[in-house]
Amino acid sequence: MYYFFKPKMVYWHKNVISAHYLNREPGKLEPVWWYGKPLLPTSLEFEFCIPGKAPVLDNYFPGLLIDVYSERLISIFSNRGISFELFPAKFFDKKTGEALEMNHHVFRLLDISDCLDEEKTEYVGTNIKMLVKASFTKEFLKSGRLLTRIRGNEGSVLIHESLKSEIEAAGIFGCQFRMNKIGIE
Repeated sequence: MYYFFKPKMVYWHKNVISAHYLNREPGKLEPVWWYGKPLLPTSLEFEFCIPGKAPVLDNYFPGLLIDVYSERLISIFSNRGISFELFPAKFFDKKTGEALEMNHHVFRLLDISDCLDEEKTEYVGTNIKMLVKASFTKEFLKSGRLLTRIRGNEGSVLIHESLKSEIEAAGIFGCQFRMNKIGIE
């Protein structure tokens, strides 16, 4: 079974804990960010501000383009042979501007799959189709891929139930797993 993998919206003092860009806007990234071709070596560096006293998440929401993961989460992916690249990330307290000691990186998943059964998958919109309910091909379901982006919907990441279980057992904080439908709760 597969789930959609996203950052969980975690609230602290009535606000969502998220990482806000300080030095780079998502739109200024190379246009191939989601499309699997390795970008390294490169000089990409990222700076974020977060609420300094808020609970530390393993999966921060900085926006729709990039992923910011803890070394704990990255080590699970690494141990399972997931193909990815890491980029440096510095963190600063949103209120004071003070540098924070964080063990997080910008994570770029390199695996992309043709996994949707287009005849059964549901979309909304006419000019720009947005994936609403996914139906997967039999080949993909048998593949056992652990973590992948959906070709044509590269902003969507799928995670295999075995990897989901491992993440949950490790107490990783800040991940959301949704069955079959896109969205953020």
